[in-house]
Amino acid sequence: MNRKHLKRLVSKRLNQSKTEADLTNFRKILTKITVETALNAKLDEHLGYSRHEQSQQNNYYQSRRWSSLFRCAT
Repeated sequence: MNRKHLKRLVSKRLNQSKTEADLTNFRKILTKITVETALNAKLDEHLGYSRHEQSQQNNYYQSRRWSSLFRCAT
C-alpha cells in the first residue's frame, strides 16, 4: 500500500467521523495495526523467516516427540 492510498483512506475515514468516540475508535484501530505490524516485523527478523513460511532447519525435538508418541501407541 503506497502513501497516497493510505492518506486517502485515512482522510475518508476522518471525514466520516462525527463524534469524539469515532475518532478515539479510529485511533485505537490505527495503533493496533501499527503495533501488530511492528511486532510481526521484529518476529520475522528474529526467526529469520516470515510467519507463514517454514524454517530451513529440522526441528529435532518436534520430530522426536512425534516418533515417540507413535511408538507408544502401537
